Amino acid sequence: MAVLLRNCRIVPELTQKIDGISVDEKEDITADIKIENGKFVEILKSGSFKETANCDDITVIDIKGSTVLPGLFELHTHLTLDSTDYSGNLMYDVPELLVKSYEFAKEYLKQGYTTVRDCGGRGNVTRAINMGIANGTLIGPRIISCGRIITPTETGNSSFGDMYIEADGPMEFRKACREQFKLGNDFIKVMCTGAFLNNAGDPGMQIITLEELEECVMTASMKKSYVAAHCHSDAGIRCAIKAGVRTIEHGVFIEPDTVELLKNTKNCFLIPTGAIGMECLSDDNQNATEDILNKSKLYEEKEKNAINYAYRSGLKMGFGSDIDMEAFKRIPGYEFVARKKFYDFENVDILKQATINSAEILGVADDYGSIETGKVADMIVVDGKPDKDIYCMQKPLKLVMKEGIIVDDF
Repeated sequence: MAVLLRNCRIVPELTQKIDGISVDEKEDITADIKIENGKFVEILKSGSFKETANCDDITVIDIKGSTVLPGLFELHTHLTLDSTDYSGNLMYDVPELLVKSYEFAKEYLKQGYTTVRDCGGRGNVTRAINMGIANGTLIGPRIISCGRIITPTETGNSSFGDMYIEADGPMEFRKACREQFKLGNDFIKVMCTGAFLNNAGDPGMQIITLEELEECVMTASMKKSYVAAHCHSDAGIRCAIKAGVRTIEHGVFIEPDTVELLKNTKNCFLIPTGAIGMECLSDDNQNATEDILNKSKLYEEKEKNAINYAYRSGLKMGFGSDIDMEAFKRIPGYEFVARKKFYDFENVDILKQATINSAEILGVADDYGSIETGKVADMIVVDGKPDKDIYCMQKPLKLVMKEGIIVDDF
């Protein structure tokens, strides 16, 4: 059955051009959107669809001027982390991890994220959850998973237990990559520098060699996949760019000349994670260790300056948060808030980062990321005007649609 959404307020930057509507109009632009067989099939000026009153094969919903956005993308999460009590997380066995991770996945869909990229987990449970979602057994976002994170032997690795798999030398990295693909995962995640959240980890230190990272990139490319690189230090970021990774995760210490290098490098993108930066400094985060808090305070301004410079330079960025389930539930829309408050991004740019930019980074923009005829009907209805006030992304959504189906079983 088809669905017709009437009187949808659109964001022009995220919606195809509509006949009879000028994007230069200062008033709100509304459209009627028809969805059939899981895709957007017609997008017309409001009031253009006339013959629907007596049709049995179409459901008509009046959106009443609320804003519609494409389904959101989260490019950096860890579904097996339910809080920043990392030692407590390590106590969960696989059945407990499955239950908690699925709860987190459903919360993502509830907040409008129809595509989620899991950047490291335990027990390969995110792969199992995505299989259940893909075959219709479970309700949730589509999940892109890397399995375990591959890291050199390094101080602090034990902080996340078997979320990490240690490797040293190109051949061990090759084998570790192949193991993740053998388990059915979609991409490879590698630690290139130390981390804020690892006990005694040094985020400013490069910990991988170029040869090790190049081996990961080559192995992933043979599987028609890519590498996501955890990078804080500028040296680590440059190493990752040279090796040919697709995404730079965090990028806290990126320098201006490296920003320019990244802008001129094809198919390599930055995924800032503002929410975890805010969360590590939050008084509400009772689990942050003294080590994490001290590092976060020390580098707070450096991170803000670096990421804001990259943004102002016009660098295309994806949308990731890196926060746990407890924080994600406590502050809905956390990464939207972080990109406005912790960083200093413009509203429309934040929305583009969470939709079309992230779709392009994942190579799926032909099917997702904007409201256009022929694309998959992933869409949310927002209570407010997020292009004018990004904080309305913290409100409960009026509607979530994935693949043309309205989801209400949260």
